[in-house]
Amino acid sequence: MRASAFGNEAVVALLAGDRQCDLAVLAKILVMRLNAPRPRADIVKATTGYAIGGVSPIGLPPEITVIMDQSLFRFDVVWAAAGHPHCDC
Repeated sequence: MRASAFGNEAVVALLAGDRQCDLAVLAKILVMRLNAPRPRADIVKATTGYAIGGVSPIGLPPEITVIMDQSLFRFDVVWAAAGHPHCDC
């Protein structure tokens, strides 16, 4: 979840497994004020329908903003957990 000048809005940031999301940088990219920490697992589940570790990058409610880290372009194929926190797909 992110807190913006327009209230609370959800943001899903897609990053490679060897990267971490810097919330201050994310706030600058999205041109917003960051007032909220990373959401708790129960908030992620309630907002997206998926558990942390298995949030699908597609099929999310339309009000959720999805952004992708450019480092993912180094891969020919990107595999997402897509709905299960322990997906081996």
